[in-house]
Amino acid sequence: MDKVDNSSLEELMKKELTVEMQNEFFEILKESQLFMPVSYSKNIFEGIENAEAGDVIEPEGQVGFNITYITNSDGNNAVPLFTSSEILDSVVESSSMAIYMSDLADLLKQTDKYSIIAINPFTDFDINMPVEAFLSLFEDPLEKQKKSLN
Repeated sequence: MDKVDNSSLEELMKKELTVEMQNEFFEILKESQLFMPVSYSKNIFEGIENAEAGDVIEPEGQVGFNITYITNSDGNNAVPLFTSSEILDSVVESSSMAIYMSDLADLLKQTDKYSIIAINPFTDFDINMPVEAFLSLFEDPLEKQKKSLN
């Protein structure tokens, strides 16, 4: 597995972003894989302890995860994302998964539970953005054009 390297994203986050730098930040963010705190369903690892190579494991019931979100003082739910597992571990004790931002966008399109994306929350170089702005990064240019005409 490739090591997740978000150093260029972190460097931009530590600076006062100009318009040009914001565009660069968004382009890098779109391609990034960030760490998201999650809680897994209780049965996700069922049967794995005695498994051998080649075994097929079929846990009972639905298997999955939930985003461990944070809620701000206005009652808005934020999806916390971290540029490294070290930063995540210094802020919160949680299971986590590395997720590509395009995959996260696909997940967020299916719910209205979250209104903010919080990158490196509780650090000196955090960035918050509305979920709508985050999702617009992944829209097809033709779809964007159609929306602006309406």
